[in-house]
Amino acid sequence: INLAEIIKIKYGYASPDKIDEKEEIDLSKLDRSESNKANVKYIAEIIEARLNEILMLIRDDLRSINREGMLPAGVVLTGGGAKLSGISEMVKDVLRLPATIGKAEIELSGVVDNISDPVYATSAGLALWGIESGNVSVGKRIAGPEIGGIVEKIRSTFRHFLP
Repeated sequence: INLAEIIKIKYGYASPDKIDEKEEIDLSKLDRSESNKANVKYIAEIIEARLNEILMLIRDDLRSINREGMLPAGVVLTGGGAKLSGISEMVKDVLRLPATIGKAEIELSGVVDNISDPVYATSAGLALWGIESGNVSVGKRIAGPEIGGIVEKIRSTFRHFLP
């Protein structure tokens, strides 16, 4: 992971409003080759500007299909960016839609220790879709009672996101 991604994950905020202007990050603690400090409020201003650009594009797309402010289930935020502090409030304000952080609220062990992390929500949803649509032949070969239980847990988790 590059330094910018580490900073976003550890210190990122969707809005700079509640951040002390004097708060700084010692970059040498994150990367030994760095000797500078970075202002947390300035980083949040950059993140806010990029998020605003993305959300305006989404709003324009929704407007072009006459759905601006009119998605019954609202917006489900997934991926690492969904973990940014304040992102759901920003999405609600810009898109005028309910916004929730997508999480697969099931317990699995193995390769993925924490599937409830928003980082995995899209993958879990796509896996469920593939299994339900019958397009996953591997799933058919390994399907057993334990797989069926997992699929049902994923299915019930994602039902509340549907309109």
